[in-house]
Amino acid sequence: MSVYLRRMLFAPTNHEPLTDEPWHEKRVRERISALVADADATFDDDDLWAPVEDWDTGGGSAPLPMTTLYRGASGVCWTLGILRARGLGETRLDLPAVAVRSYEIWRANPAPERLDPPVSTHASLFDGDSGILLVACKLAPSAEHADALHARVRENWSCETNELMNGTASGRTRRTGSRQGHRTGSGRTRTSCSRGAISSRPSAASS
Repeated sequence: MSVYLRRMLFAPTNHEPLTDEPWHEKRVRERISALVADADATFDDDDLWAPVEDWDTGGGSAPLPMTTLYRGASGVCWTLGILRARGLGETRLDLPAVAVRSYEIWRANPAPERLDPPVSTHASLFDGDSGILLVACKLAPSAEHADALHARVRENWSCETNELMNGTASGRTRRTGSRQGHRTGSGRTRTSCSRGAISSRPSAASS
């Protein structure tokens, strides 16, 4: 008979409190609403969200405006959409339009790929356009975005960098793409992602 052991992930005695103020749901909700309002106030139609510090742009190497899931407009859109869906913050922004605009900006001026190890490709989930396309598919579903995501998932199979930030993401891109394929009804995306979850390389018979 197997025995299930419940382990505590957080033990207060092992950590130094960051504040003496106790948790209060109303205060936290108010703070989240303030962050959403700040995101609305700092948004610009042309520049999207400006970098806060030099790290955001990778020391100036990232093209502006920033659009990726990890540190750009797509990630902000994704977050604002989740907060709205959970009733935690109501943005005044047109999130589908911003998501589509982010992809258009990336497509016109993508970040440079790194072809020397560790390889970083445009198919990266966090720093390429796979993540940008996922957000666009979620917020503004279209056949164009689904087809582009399908192509990027296929490209990501052959990336030799097997980690979340720059490469194949250990199947994460494929799994998220597969779920998005079910939402958008894209059979090609579902099939591509399902095959990729089994093998990280396309077979000779793949089309």
